[in-house]
Amino acid sequence: MVCSGNISIVTFTTDTGTYAGTNGPISIDGYGNLPNSCHNVPGATCEVELCDMNTLTLRTSSTDGWVFTITGDIGDLLDYEEGQVGGHVDPFPTYLGFGWYDNWQTYDLLVVSDIVSPFCN
Repeated sequence: MVCSGNISIVTFTTDTGTYAGTNGPISIDGYGNLPNSCHNVPGATCEVELCDMNTLTLRTSSTDGWVFTITGDIGDLLDYEEGQVGGHVDPFPTYLGFGWYDNWQTYDLLVVSDIVSPFCN
């Protein structure tokens, strides 16, 4: 995919606690599923380039919670849907787990560049 405008780069880091990882799935609206290697074990990390997006919305359908931090071109938390059991946890590290913590979270993205990049995915 070639970006036609804004590029934002974010890094996801799974917390190092014993139960921090998840088998997912974890998805980003407009991007797709994150690779399992981003979130399946404590300490997992991955960098993602997002093309032409103003916000980042993470979703999960898994009840297996994920404890993580986002760094890079991430802005403020704009919205979330709180699960019925654990509730919302803010600031980072935060939790995503359907029905337990947040079902989804939306963040503002900061724009790194207005150039065309053949490397966005």
